[in-house]
Amino acid sequence: MFALYDLKNMVSLGLLNQFIVLVFTFCSLGMKDSLGPLKALAAATVINVAGCVLLCTYLGYGIVGAAWATMVSQVCWANSYAS
Repeated sequence: MFALYDLKNMVSLGLLNQFIVLVFTFCSLGMKDSLGPLKALAAATVINVAGCVLLCTYLGYGIVGAAWATMVSQVCWANSYAS
């Protein structure tokens, strides 16, 4: 039961970051900058895959580990636009 509750929290925390990413991506694309969002997405993908492998395979957290890895990669993705 705790794992399901934790998964719901991770999804709700990730939604805000996903909204920020979408806004900045569309603004960048509107300014004819397609390379910036591509670099940010590539970095977030690497972070997500590394986090999933670490948390799911080596530490054994399963689906909750995948949710954590996705949420952390979305936070990094959103913060990459702030800098």
